[in-house]
Order: sequence, then C-alpha cells, then structure tokens
Amino acid sequence: MRDDTLAQYLQVSGIHQYYTQHPLFDTLIFGLFWHAGSAVAGTPLAGQAAYIVIQAVLLAAGAAFTLCYIRKLGAPRWLVILSLLYLATSYVVAGSIITMGKDSLHTVFFVPFAVMFVEACLTRGAVLARQPVAITFVALAFAVIASKRTALVIVLCAGCCLLAACRGNTGNGDADGKVNKDAHSSRLRDGARSHGRPFVSNLERNPDSDQPRDHTCGRQSPESYRGQQDQQVQQSQLRGRSGDQNTRQRPQPRAQQRPRRPLRLSPRFRAFVCLAAAVILAQGVWAPLAAAATHANLSPGREVWGLVTQPVAQVAHDHPNDRTAITPDQRRSLNAIMNLDQAAADINPHRTNETFQTLREHPQPTTAQKLAALRVWAELGVAHPGEYAKAYAGPIRGWWDMSVNFAYPTDSDYLFTRGYLKQWSTFLPETVTGASAAGGSAAGTNPNAGTGSGAGTGADAAANGDDDADIAAAQRIVAIEHDLAPLMGTSRKPHWKRTVLDDVRHWVRDDNPLTAMGLYVTWIPLIIGAALLLRMTPWRRMTRRRRSPQLEQLEQPGQLGRINPSSRARQSYAYDVPAGIASAGIASAGIASAGIASAGIASAGIASAGIATADIPPAAPVPADSATSRTTAPRPASALAAYGLLFFTILSLYASPEALFWYPIPVYFTLPLFSALLFARACRAEPVR
Repeated sequence: MRDDTLAQYLQVSGIHQYYTQHPLFDTLIFGLFWHAGSAVAGTPLAGQAAYIVIQAVLLAAGAAFTLCYIRKLGAPRWLVILSLLYLATSYVVAGSIITMGKDSLHTVFFVPFAVMFVEACLTRGAVLARQPVAITFVALAFAVIASKRTALVIVLCAGCCLLAACRGNTGNGDADGKVNKDAHSSRLRDGARSHGRPFVSNLERNPDSDQPRDHTCGRQSPESYRGQQDQQVQQSQLRGRSGDQNTRQRPQPRAQQRPRRPLRLSPRFRAFVCLAAAVILAQGVWAPLAAAATHANLSPGREVWGLVTQPVAQVAHDHPNDRTAITPDQRRSLNAIMNLDQAAADINPHRTNETFQTLREHPQPTTAQKLAALRVWAELGVAHPGEYAKAYAGPIRGWWDMSVNFAYPTDSDYLFTRGYLKQWSTFLPETVTGASAAGGSAAGTNPNAGTGSGAGTGADAAANGDDDADIAAAQRIVAIEHDLAPLMGTSRKPHWKRTVLDDVRHWVRDDNPLTAMGLYVTWIPLIIGAALLLRMTPWRRMTRRRRSPQLEQLEQPGQLGRINPSSRARQSYAYDVPAGIASAGIASAGIASAGIASAGIASAGIASAGIATADIPPAAPVPADSATSRTTAPRPASALAAYGLLFFTILSLYASPEALFWYPIPVYFTLPLFSALLFARACRAEPVR
C-alpha cells in the first residue's frame, strides 16, 4: 500500500480521528476490507489481499472495455494491439494494480467514466437519452468525484466541454440515440392534417411498386388535392347512408385525433442534468452524511496555497539578509497567514508541502489578510521573476523531464518509520493527540502506564507545555507502532524473490525512458492534443473539401453515376444523417432521394454544364453502424471536447504539490482511449466483428 493508505488505516483502526484530508469514500471502502479480514482471518492483511484481487479484476475489466470501445471507434488494428500490449505489460500500469491506494481506487471508476464521457461527446449528448446510460454515467461521475478531492474541478471543467459539444435543440434522435427517420414526415403529416390535406411520405411507399415517387415532400397539386377531397366526401356520404343511425361513424374528439407529443429534452440539457446530479450527490449528499457519520474533522484545502507560499519562501530563502527584497510591510502581511521564516528555512525545491504546512490555522486568517497576502505575492512576482520561475519549475519538473523516472515500492515496510508516523500525526488537532495518548495509556500501550514515572511525567508536562507536547507525541507513536504490527513484515521475502525485485528496480530506475512520467503525462498527451487541433484548422477543412468527389472524378459515360472507388475511399463520411432521408439514397440540403441531384442536376440523371443525362442507378445507401447509430465520423470539435477530460486531469497534476508517481495512474490507463480519438473520423460504418 502507498503512504496515504497508512493514514487511512490509522483512522479506521481508531488511533486517529477521521478527517477529510483523504476522501472518506476511499477510507471507508478500505476499512470495510480491513475489518472483514480481521473478522474472517484474524489479520487485516487478509482483507487487503482480497481488495487487491477485486481491484485487479475491475481494472482488467476497465482495460478490456477500453480496448473494445476504441476498436468500435474504428481505431486501426495496430493501435488496438499496441494498446493491448501497453495495458498488459507496461510497468506504469501493472505496478499500480497491486497497490492499495486512493489513486488506484479512483482509476477503477475513472476508466469507464472516461469511456462514457468520450461517447457522450462524440454523439453530442445523444447517448445520454437512454435512461440506463444516463444512470450509469451519473453513478460513475459520483464515484469519480467522491474518490478524489481534485476530481470535482476536473469533472466540472470537462463537463463544460461536454455541454459545448452537445446539441442545444431536441434534434431528431430517439431514446437510443438513433436518427428518427419518421420525425420529419410526422411533422409534415401534422401540418397537412391541420390544413385538411392528406399526406403520404416517401418512406411509406412500397419501393417495389410502379407508383412514381413523390419529390414534393408530400405536397400535392391543387387539381389532385380537389379530386381526392371530392372522392373522400363521396365515400363519407355513402358510409353515412348505409346502416342505421347507430352504425354511422362518429367524429372523434380533437384531443384523440391529435394526441399531445411527449416532452423531449435537448441533449445539452440532459448532459447538464446528469452532471448536476452527480455533483449534488457527491458534494451535497454523500460528503455531509459521511462526515457526520464518522465525526470527521474538516481538513482545510491548503495545497492550492502552495502556489503562493512556495515562491515567497524562495525569495526569503535566496535573500535572507536583504531587507529590500521583502519590505517589513510585506513581511508583516505574509506572516499574517504563514510563518515566513520557517517556510524559508524548511523549503523543499521539489515540493510545496513544507511551505504550505506553515499556514496559520488557529486562528484562521481573515479574508482581508488573505487578500493582502495575495497582493504582496503579486508584487514580489513582478520584482523577482527569476526566483518565482525557480520555485515553480522545481515541483513540476517530474511531469515533463524525461530523465526523471520512478519505481513502485515492492513492500509496505517503508511506511512504518517514525518519520512517516510523525508526519501523519500533524493532521490531527492537539486535543485529539492528547486524547489518543491518554487512550493509549489506558489501553496499556503506553510503557509508562501503571508505573510511578507516569505521574511524574504528567506533572512535569503540566509545568512545561513543550515537554508535554513532545511526551504526548512520543506516547502516540508508541501506540501506533503497537497497532500497526499486523501490517508489518511484508519485506520478509525469499532470497530469490528479493533478487528478482531488485533487478527489476534497477532496470526501471537506470535511465529507462519508459518509466519517465513526462512521457505519459506531457509528451504523448501533447502530441494527441496537437493532432486534434490540426483537424480544426481552416486548411484542414479545405483539404477535406477538395477530397470530396467532383464531376471530373466520374467514370466513362458507360459508367456514368458511379464514383471512382479510389475517390470514394478518400472521401470522408458526412457528419450527421439528416431526418427525412429515404432508405434508397442520400437526401440532404438539396439532394433528391432518387439519386444525386444538386445545383442543377436533375433527379432522373445528371445534367449539368452540357453533360447528357443517362439512366443512373440509385445511390448506394449510407451504411449504418447498428452498434452506435452513427454512420459517420464525429465532428473534430466533439473529439476535442472529449480530449478535455484528459487535458484538465493533466492540468490538475501540474497544480499538485509535487510530481508524485501515484497521481497520474488514471492517465496511464486512459491514454489508449484518447489516442483513438485521432482515428475516430475514420470510424467504420458497419458493426465491428
């Protein structure tokens, strides 16, 4: 398990009081397995082993789900095979599966959520019209937000991209996201009925009959309409005269003739409702209930203040005796929210923890004091840009530098040092620390309990507050060591196993670019984003327009009307299938349903610029993907909106206190998914077998 998991175990075991520094959602799930292992097998390690097995199965299922989805998107086979090898053998992926930590648990929910988010963007929100899909989307979004603190900002920012990609109108899609071909005909039929005119849709005609197709969208000439009206009047009179009064056809009420159409929500509104429901459930329902049930202390969000404390501490560290670097007034404003001297002395160039931990909490700084400190921070940034660049470059270096690699720990014994235990004790108030020490003494874990030295120590501690705090902390560490004994000993392995693990660790850490976080966090996502942006440029759209089939691309007169296969292979699919398309051909924006007729091209053949007409076979129907109801590739803007989830996830990594290898585990698992966005425009039209 990772370092934060130890702090969560201390909360579950009752040594520490619950606090919200780590998500309670993760803490309670881990505690469920620890308690189950202690109850069934007598040790929490048994529950931890069961958790690892379940997590491995769920992550493998998520990886398989991703591979199936990118194959359905139309990703080439080489990309699918490469993604399979990456997810199955990559060290950055496999090493995180067997770790009990909040980032791995967060990835269990993040992977399927990312797949559904991409699908929602590519379908422009139409897939959320299906109730099971919408419910699953809300449940996964809730779990993603509840399992990691920074996920709320990520989901909100990525959700804005989703809303921008969704259609704002109700569209013609049905509940399954399919194009409703009868919607346009229904509107025309309703309009004709309101004016007392009959309407027959092209879709309702028998394609094998000799009756000519109606190219007037159901509208009839006045002579034809008057003839049919007279015929209907005569038939109604004959029906009225035959039979008695009781058998005559009575007019139905108007409400039954024209039933009210059901309310249809726009895809954008559906996406907004799903996102709002997930946020409300996670932050408005789960978080207060979990905190109230566990009596957890609300930990302040201090990590973001590291962006302020780190550079000002760097200036104070580099100019210790220069009173002009930080004026007395500026120092006074900064000391109102933090201990500037301590931050300058303890500054760590690779992370911001040592500086933001000097923030004052008792009492909390006022809003005016925080604003004054922010003003001083801005003034110092203008006066010392070099120190600010140095302060910000250190914590984020691991996210982009290819020479910085990492290795996952092979056991948990490194967590049971006194330095780690002392670090976790700083998250608790002093009152809880004293109570924990007293509780440990009463339970017999304190070595001074029941001896004469205990009373003397208490008297000395009462006389000296600092000594009392040190003694209480020492007693608390002793109690923690006693309670953590069941988790110790994972480093005791056979000699051959230790040798293999050491060899793997050396291979990983010795200048191996495949284990550099910068490759997966910065450079591969940067290439994906740049390629998606290139598809949005005007010259790219002009290139696609030039590749569309032109008249000169047609075959010889004997094959007039058939497009050259080479040109057909180059042309891209249309983005959407408009409503009212006949099944025999493509009809969009001035294209007749009997064939290709645009800008002066007759429906019976092609007649333009002196080209003789000929009998032309009907245009081949656009193949439809029954699995996704999409006949074409998504818009480039939709793919770019889907990429927003990865972009904001990486942006949150750059804003984190340090470049820790646990943080980008969700990025490791979802890189194949976002890489497939580059090939979504070549999406297969037929179902992928």
